[in-house]
Amino acid sequence: MKHACLACCTAVIAVAGLAFGCSSDKKPTVTSSAGAEATGGSKSAQGGSPSTNEGGAPASGGSEATTGNGGKPGTAGADGTGGTRETSSAAGSAGAPDRAPPRGICQATCNKDCTSDQDCDMTAGQMCCDYGTAGKACVPATQCPTMCQDDTRCNTAQGLACVLQDIAAEYKVCAAPSTGVKTCTDDDDCASGNVCCQNYDQPFCTTPSKCAKACTKSTDCETELRGETCCTTLKVLEPHLAVAGLCINTEYTTCPQPCTQSSDCGGSAPLCCDGLCAASCGTEYCDTSSDCTGQICCKSALTRLPAKTQTFSQGPHCSGTPSYTACPSSVTSASSCTNIQGCKAGDVTGTCSGTVYACSYNSSSTTCAAQPGCTWSDSGGCYGTVYSCSTHSSSASCAAQTGCDWTVSAPARCSGTALSCSTTSESTCIHRPGCTWTPTTTSSCTGTPYYSACSSWSGTSSYGTYCTGAGCEWDSSTYTCSGTVKPCNANTTSADCSAEYDCSWTSGTGSCSGTPTPCADITESTDCLSANGCYWYTETGACTGTPTSCGSNESSATCSSANGCSWTTSAVCLGTPAPCSDSESSSTCSSSYGCYWSTSSIPCTGTPTACALMPLETCSKQSGCSVVSN
Repeated sequence: MKHACLACCTAVIAVAGLAFGCSSDKKPTVTSSAGAEATGGSKSAQGGSPSTNEGGAPASGGSEATTGNGGKPGTAGADGTGGTRETSSAAGSAGAPDRAPPRGICQATCNKDCTSDQDCDMTAGQMCCDYGTAGKACVPATQCPTMCQDDTRCNTAQGLACVLQDIAAEYKVCAAPSTGVKTCTDDDDCASGNVCCQNYDQPFCTTPSKCAKACTKSTDCETELRGETCCTTLKVLEPHLAVAGLCINTEYTTCPQPCTQSSDCGGSAPLCCDGLCAASCGTEYCDTSSDCTGQICCKSALTRLPAKTQTFSQGPHCSGTPSYTACPSSVTSASSCTNIQGCKAGDVTGTCSGTVYACSYNSSSTTCAAQPGCTWSDSGGCYGTVYSCSTHSSSASCAAQTGCDWTVSAPARCSGTALSCSTTSESTCIHRPGCTWTPTTTSSCTGTPYYSACSSWSGTSSYGTYCTGAGCEWDSSTYTCSGTVKPCNANTTSADCSAEYDCSWTSGTGSCSGTPTPCADITESTDCLSANGCYWYTETGACTGTPTSCGSNESSATCSSANGCSWTTSAVCLGTPAPCSDSESSSTCSSSYGCYWSTSSIPCTGTPTACALMPLETCSKQSGCSVVSN
């Protein structure tokens, strides 16, 4: 893109991600938001003077050194892909292009152009990295892009994939998938919540807020509702735009003003820079370093990388789909109609019904005093909505609530048919009430431990179990095993024997005899085991009565959370609210208190207001609508 700067200026203006400007001798200048980001370059590579090394990338704070060490690339480069480079890229680049040197950019440091690694300071970790048609430059190996056509060239084990990082990029690189851009033909190609933005010569998936509405004139935009205007000069900032203009709110996104001289400009953008009005001008173009002041003329490959594609938002707006597609023909309360923006309720009479909210729902003395039956207490008290007696399923919780009584329908009991004592298992026998185990042979642990020294189980975290199983002491911080390995026969239980590597357990033999205790005679749940054929049934019953209200509790001891009550020493709204049925008009039958006014029919007319037509300040009042920002 060529720019003609016709005003004299020295600073930078940021306009939607790009900066335009000119030098003191009116040479055109441009700074792209996607330009290379240097981490410390050099003023002259391999010891050359500024006039002999006019090639390199923009630097951000690099000091003068004897070797070029510029920053990482912009949209065409990968961000730290492991220090590899593509010498024959997907774009077909095999070196710096054979063409006349382009105009350079005045800057403090500059990467050195190259054709092979030997042209770079390899001792400083540099290599000659390929940037496609932009050429090659010496940069730190870790910043070298890995060009690719598919994932086979990428380190997928590190989560890298072959991605296109911008529609302006001429090749794909190995990078994190989240940095890639997905091209598309329609919204179905994009993830849920994203749209296929058709404003560009190559449509791509993005969020709706970053894809402004296309336009040819301001009447295509929501001028009155959102303050939008049709900006037709954004193509100057973003050459990939394929539409005449975009609807933007100039309070949030600047619409560049074209100019031929500074007298065409005014206000906060009084200078004509690169054909656009700006507050100040920036990057200085050059042919040789003598054109620069205290800097060098950099013509490195990194300065020729394409700028990052810019997106534009129309600014904060109301978005979504109203939950109601039409106003209900009739409703049971006026608020059910008027809560839908665009709907209007008619005059009605009827009755008030519903379950009134507890007084404690009121968080201020004003709303508390407005609810019949409620009183504001600055010193606190017991508040809440008391649980009904029927919610309690045990005698203990029922008895804890005043006004409730527990009636037993079936006591706790052990039931079933106890299994006989004739079992071959010692462990089962000794845990069966009424049975006795008579051993014939004893159980034993035999074998030879896998290692004779505890230290053999040191070195990795996975050895910890083996270390302790061998009777040794394990230090998890150093993965060290110490102590003395116990012999297999020292283990007296099958669990300990099995835990020691290469030891095996041989169960003893014997006989189980006796008369099992009947299940019905067992009184403790711990002895009523399903393994013995018995099953424990807890007590069942019903909790009935009328619970006392939370407000009737005058101390924290009787104000139990198990009953739905809470005690506080802070200010709170207390009392017993008047039931909804006490209200005789729709004005006093408030949904704020859980009450609803109903009649045989309340007419509701109108059409729900579309989210796009809702003002920002009332957007959230329409269910289904929300404010979407930049």
